[in-house]
Amino acid sequence: MANKLSIEKLRETDAFQALSVRCQQMVETYLQTGSKVKAVMAVSSGKESSSRTQSYFYFARIDVLECLEVARGVDPQAAHAAAERLRFDADLNKLIGSKTTTKAQLAAMKLKAEINGYIMPAVPADASEPSTEFQIPEGATALVDKAGVVKGYRTAEGAYVQRPSAEVSQ
Repeated sequence: MANKLSIEKLRETDAFQALSVRCQQMVETYLQTGSKVKAVMAVSSGKESSSRTQSYFYFARIDVLECLEVARGVDPQAAHAAAERLRFDADLNKLIGSKTTTKAQLAAMKLKAEINGYIMPAVPADASEPSTEFQIPEGATALVDKAGVVKGYRTAEGAYVQRPSAEVSQ
């Protein structure tokens, strides 16, 4: 990782120039003071309590996070990935703390984690092995004994196919 960028050099980066003028001023103030609340107060006319609330919103924005990573001296592409991960972590923590989290929200977060490579996709246990289950082709008639066990099938042409004995005993 490289050294931190000066504010002058940061202003020349694409990550900084992609920000709105308001966000640029906020990032500059944050880097000078180290306070997120003071940075938000510098660009808004609110009180300290409302600026504290707004700072959560502004400093969770992906473009602001990316710019701050670049300011730390991180490569721009790595900064984008780091900012994406920080945003994902913030969303995940918010979801964990919520009392009304739905299964759909959890599934969406899991999918996002798989897509971004944070976790490995779940692979079904039988996906690596071909199916050895006895299958009856379409158009055939299943032959079942009194206990309900499939013993074989009769094809559309009338030929009888018996189920292998190892599977019948299961």
